[in-house]
Amino acid sequence: MQFFTNRVALLLALSTAVLGATTTDSGYADSCRNLDVYAPNTDTNGNKPYYELYGSCKGYGAFEPPTNLRLDYCLGNSKGRLTAQKGKPLEAGCRNFTLTGSVLFANCDNGKGNFTATSFDLNTIVGNEQGVLTCYGKTGA
Repeated sequence: MQFFTNRVALLLALSTAVLGATTTDSGYADSCRNLDVYAPNTDTNGNKPYYELYGSCKGYGAFEPPTNLRLDYCLGNSKGRLTAQKGKPLEAGCRNFTLTGSVLFANCDNGKGNFTATSFDLNTIVGNEQGVLTCYGKTGA
């Protein structure tokens, strides 16, 4: 069984190298450019506004399509700090988003009525999958 498991792992590693697949959970900064944060947008169902990371990321060959990713897919606010988490409302407790390199800066509600300055390196959780920004299995457009 161990022999079979090792062969499968080797086969997966080689196929990833040959196909040029990219890591989807981190490392977007090296293959994306012209990045910024835009807000707020409202989805077509009339849900609460949300913030998006926009840019162009390397896809197949030299193709660099525009892409965007909702930040609430990746981040949340925990007592005034930006944290990596999915499915939690980010926009309700944070404001004044700016992006410097891959670091997102914001002011977030600490739960005591005060907003505190916080930051988070998006490169640790956002990836580029063939020109599309991703995090936690969610893909942008």
